[in-house]
Amino acid sequence: MDPKLLRVLIPVALLTGAVYLVLLWQPGRQVRLHQANFFRALEKRDAVRAAEFMSASYADRWGHDKEFVVRESRELFQHFVAFKIVHEERYLRPGTGEMTLATKITLTGTGSPIADYAKQRVGALTEPFLFRWKKQSWKPWDWQLVSFDQSQLELPNLP
Repeated sequence: MDPKLLRVLIPVALLTGAVYLVLLWQPGRQVRLHQANFFRALEKRDAVRAAEFMSASYADRWGHDKEFVVRESRELFQHFVAFKIVHEERYLRPGTGEMTLATKITLTGTGSPIADYAKQRVGALTEPFLFRWKKQSWKPWDWQLVSFDQSQLELPNLP
């Protein structure tokens, strides 16, 4: 290959790669990607992968921790034969080192009466679910879910 052409192509390729990474690693984009991948892991019933998106210090207003959420998610999703989380972003609220992603969620699929009850209950909620993501380190891709809330959802305090 012509050395003159290489002197032009290499900087252009490096600049294109740098621009791509800057755009990819924007906090809002990273949080959206993490949330989509979190939902995908739940749909695949991959509790280990879903747990990777959650902070070790995860806590919600019902007093649940990461271990509880992972365990109970496994239990719930066993009642679905086919399962999909339809999510629609309502807004993204940035904070210092954290972001809250408000999402309207609908569960679809088939399964047991418990699955039907979960779909009905989630479908009746009019307020969005709030997912609070926090940046865990200097790495632009290191975001984890630290809490979850839904103002209309009442859950029992289970051990």
